[in-house]
Amino acid sequence: MEQRVPGNWFYEMQELGFNYRITDFQCALASSQLRKLDGWISRRQEIAVLYRKLLDEVGEAVLPAEPPGREHVYHLYVIRTSRRAELAAFLKARSIQTGIHYPVPTHRQPAVERYAPPALPATERLVDEILTLPLSAGHSDAEIDEVAAAVRAFFEG
Repeated sequence: MEQRVPGNWFYEMQELGFNYRITDFQCALASSQLRKLDGWISRRQEIAVLYRKLLDEVGEAVLPAEPPGREHVYHLYVIRTSRRAELAAFLKARSIQTGIHYPVPTHRQPAVERYAPPALPATERLVDEILTLPLSAGHSDAEIDEVAAAVRAFFEG
């Protein structure tokens, strides 16, 4: 294509898209929040240790693993169980909110599917087993104890 602008200013758009520039206000907010990040991560890691302590004996639930030499920040606390729907309903009846991240595997999302492999059997199996338990830096140990007690009660029958 012929360059209509001389020098290094030339570019072409091959597809339509979006402009996601961050605003000055968003930058200021992010800067103030970044100062709190280490504390939030530390608290999330404490909660993950508490969950592991309280749920480690629950054989039907697979807890998140932290490989040696790695540090998990626990953005989410995702457990696995073949009884996900039942557990989620049990917890909901006790006013404990859970989440499913993500209900459709990324490689099956319309925007990605055309580029993805035809099948990822482990991913497709796991997507039906994962359940996110409550975890935020603002949760108290007592709240985490309550969630863990309810999860144990479910699996103990």
